[in-house]
Amino acid sequence: MMDKSNNFNKMSDEERIQLATKLDKELEKFIDDLPKSKYKDGWAEDTWEKEMESHPFFMTKPPEAGEDLHPLYEGLQQLKYDPTVNSPLELATSYKDDGNFNFKYKNYRLAVVAYTEGLKAKCDDAEVNATLHNNRAAAHFFLKNYRSSLKDCELAISLKPAHLKALYRAVQCCSKMNKLELCIMFCDKILDIESDNQTYLQLKNECITKLNDQRKEEKLKERNERKRDKIVGKLYEAIVKRGIKVKKGKDGLLELFNDCYDQFAKVRLEKDGSLTWPVTLMYPENHYQAPDYIQSFPEGDTFEDIFKVAFSNPAEWDPQHRYKLDTISVYYKSIKNKFVPISLSDTLGKVMARNDFLVEEGTPLFYIFVRGSELEKINLR
Repeated sequence: MMDKSNNFNKMSDEERIQLATKLDKELEKFIDDLPKSKYKDGWAEDTWEKEMESHPFFMTKPPEAGEDLHPLYEGLQQLKYDPTVNSPLELATSYKDDGNFNFKYKNYRLAVVAYTEGLKAKCDDAEVNATLHNNRAAAHFFLKNYRSSLKDCELAISLKPAHLKALYRAVQCCSKMNKLELCIMFCDKILDIESDNQTYLQLKNECITKLNDQRKEEKLKERNERKRDKIVGKLYEAIVKRGIKVKKGKDGLLELFNDCYDQFAKVRLEKDGSLTWPVTLMYPENHYQAPDYIQSFPEGDTFEDIFKVAFSNPAEWDPQHRYKLDTISVYYKSIKNKFVPISLSDTLGKVMARNDFLVEEGTPLFYIFVRGSELEKINLR
């Protein structure tokens, strides 16, 4: 029998070149003889980059929410997430990888959705579940959902007590929400694992200082509120005792006493048991004149006593000095919205104790007319 390998080895270089040339020509002829047909499914020249980006094998970023999926991508997803094909652990891992991919590209909302789906798979691997909770906590944190982030941190720590990333994140969340006691607790957990971690030791001490200051402020606030409530109680009792009627606004009677009305003076109970009121004066005849405001009008003083000073000199808006002590009439509006005259010799306390007098918005209100003016006559009809 002839040894073919020996014959091949005996071929000269020229014979080998001739054989290769012959084979090339035969291959070219075979290709040329194949049936000719136009390729219709290729990517167009002007859209090939977009087509390539949408193809799951070549895409460089995940599809946006609501974006149409490439059929192959959709098919791969269905295969990847089919619970009849994949175990709970495989599903949880797949969703975790998807979440990590979205997180990498800062699609935090899609990352939260993916991690949530992974947890819904309910695999029995505590490590994977702890990672899903921790990663979802990170996504929530970047979305500024600090409460949700903290909750996931706590769940991750319950599955893996020494989960440092979850502990670090929990401290960040507590700091953002000013939960000082919780922040101290998580710092302690970190220091149990990393006793030489100076960053969290310093943060713990800062939280302790803030917490002590906060508690001192709360105690001081409570003490002041009790003191204020005692004063307000006596003040309200004095008002009721005098038979003074006060209209309750949206804040009840708070407009009389509350500190949120500090831009105005408030009624006060003096050491001798008398009341001093703020009083507002309106000028109906002068539409452009803002009301006058008397900050302290003792209830025992007469209107004449107070108005001697108020109307001694003409105001800028009253160059003719029409408003003088001997040329003005003073009224208040009754509960029935009628103008009621008062005498300048009356004390404030006497007028306010009338059955038809009502204090509104924390201050008694009086109307000043030029005596005998047309507007005064109109309002008295």
